[in-house]
Amino acid sequence: MFGRFLKKSAIMLVILMVTFGFSGCNRSASGQITLYWWRSKFDAPVEILRKIADKYEQSHSNIKIEIVLPDSEDYDSYKLEAKNALASWKTVQNAPDILSVRAQDLPEFATTLYPAPAKLFDSLVKKNERTGDDTNSYVKKLFYPIVSKSMILVSPQDNKPYVYGLPMAIDTMATYVNTDLFKEAIKNVSRTNSANNQMTQEQIDAILQHYKKPPKTWKDLVDLIPLATTKTGNDVSIATIPLGTAENVERSYDILQTIMEQNGTTLNSDDYNSATFNLAPSGTASDQSNGLKAFNFYLQFANPQSNYYSWNSNMPDSLKAFGEGKSIMLAHYASSYSFLVNDYPNIKQSIDAVNFPQIVDPDNKNNSSKIKTAAQMWAETATNAKGDSNRQTEAWKFIYYITSQEGVTNYLKAMQMPSALKSVEGNSRLEAFNDASAYADTWYKGSDATKVDLIFAQMVSDAQSGKKTPAAALDQAAIATTKILKSSPFKFVSANNLNAEQISTSTPGG
Repeated sequence: MFGRFLKKSAIMLVILMVTFGFSGCNRSASGQITLYWWRSKFDAPVEILRKIADKYEQSHSNIKIEIVLPDSEDYDSYKLEAKNALASWKTVQNAPDILSVRAQDLPEFATTLYPAPAKLFDSLVKKNERTGDDTNSYVKKLFYPIVSKSMILVSPQDNKPYVYGLPMAIDTMATYVNTDLFKEAIKNVSRTNSANNQMTQEQIDAILQHYKKPPKTWKDLVDLIPLATTKTGNDVSIATIPLGTAENVERSYDILQTIMEQNGTTLNSDDYNSATFNLAPSGTASDQSNGLKAFNFYLQFANPQSNYYSWNSNMPDSLKAFGEGKSIMLAHYASSYSFLVNDYPNIKQSIDAVNFPQIVDPDNKNNSSKIKTAAQMWAETATNAKGDSNRQTEAWKFIYYITSQEGVTNYLKAMQMPSALKSVEGNSRLEAFNDASAYADTWYKGSDATKVDLIFAQMVSDAQSGKKTPAAALDQAAIATTKILKSSPFKFVSANNLNAEQISTSTPGG
């Protein structure tokens, strides 16, 4: 009998060990909860993250934050590793409780995420700041518009909108300028004219006056290109700006998509099930689609027959070209600054930035609603794999902290990034990137944003090489993108689903 007792005790011990030692619950005997915070090594170094976590732990003795930076070779590998860890959370001790993914990938990860509690903000802000509003309303009020647009998704379970992530910063796109090359290019207008005598002195003076500062509109940019680009025949030695190709223009798809948004292209159908960037507005000819106009405009920069010609496929990668002084300007993100000054220290003293080119005058306040640029964000999310509501609530409390005014300060300073919060000043060294947070925009790419971007890159390559006409390439890209959108269950909020102000008091399906 004693033997049977020992056997039963041993079995119970094994069960307890499996349940509490290897299940990923990570709750100590004292009740302290260990939360595993997964972040990509391609963002902030662990030292910065550790300082943020340590400060939180000081006021939350029941929480321990373990930072996990998988040694993935690229972001796609990081995503795969995270998915595998979540799928095998019972045997992966450090499976993520808090997972950082790119905001455009939220629809891809949404099924593995636990959305923010309905009263998260109202329960955590100071009592005198509580409004009784739900989490959606707080996010709209505190963060720049791109945050609510991309991080509030409609759950297919109950057709209601929930916050699935929050950002610590907004990585905005603007135009880097090599001020030395820009000034030299403008001076060359006088020198070239002295030799060719093509312009009057009055015309030269007007150009010199107009381009005291780098161009902020597309018109000023394309007018500058014939004056600033250094080329012999079709061979470009110093470009005005890298545009027009896909393979050697970094983030070409983001640039093209932004031009489309600027000229009024509707990229998605109202229900987010179809791509519409190839369609003409109702009542107009099919060859007059805004998407096609934007696409043809982009292609002109790599067309030797165009006055906009300033770039070609023989040039180096756009970031490298700018760093090596082979390009006067560069459309790219704020996060690229540290790479540029570290890898190309010779240009550090001559780097400035202006807004990403606009169709309208960005300095005219009446145009504020028409100004757009691209942006990318890391979304801090709470996972649902472990099925422990207490852990998930604590994860969201930590996310609330690291994306709040108190929590983001050290991160923004260390990373020199623009702010996602309206109340916090950005810390980019170049003010154009900080200013861009207010008008940064995005569009719905479904549950495979990476593939949609690749579709756009292929579209550019096919048209630029002559393999397809621009219209045919655009149509094919729309068909391929529509397949992705139709199969994506989590959507942005639109007029076709419930209003963003309506939110369930429980989790989807709960």
